[in-house]
Amino acid sequence: MSNPDDKSASGRAGLVDEPIIVSSIHSAKGLEFPVVILCGVSGGHGKFSRADLLASRKTVYVGCTRALEELHLVATPEGSLTADLSAALNP
Repeated sequence: MSNPDDKSASGRAGLVDEPIIVSSIHSAKGLEFPVVILCGVSGGHGKFSRADLLASRKTVYVGCTRALEELHLVATPEGSLTADLSAALNP
C-alpha cells in the first residue's frame, strides 16, 4: 500500500494507472485519450499560404478532439491559430 505523503519515485509509482503516451497528432487520429496536451499550437511567425493555414487548423482540430476529459493547449500569445482558438472558445 502506498503512502500519499511519500514523494519518492516508488511512492508515486502506484498512483499512475495509465501510461503517458507521446504521439504526433497524425498518429493519434481516430484514437481518444482522457487527457490531451497539445504543444506548439501557435501559428508561428512568417507568412503562410492560405492552404497551409487551413491544413494547420484542421490538424489542431484533430488534436483537440482526441481529448475525452481534459484538453491543455500550450501556445505563445502571438499567432493566428491561437487568436482563432481564443475567438472560437470566447465568442
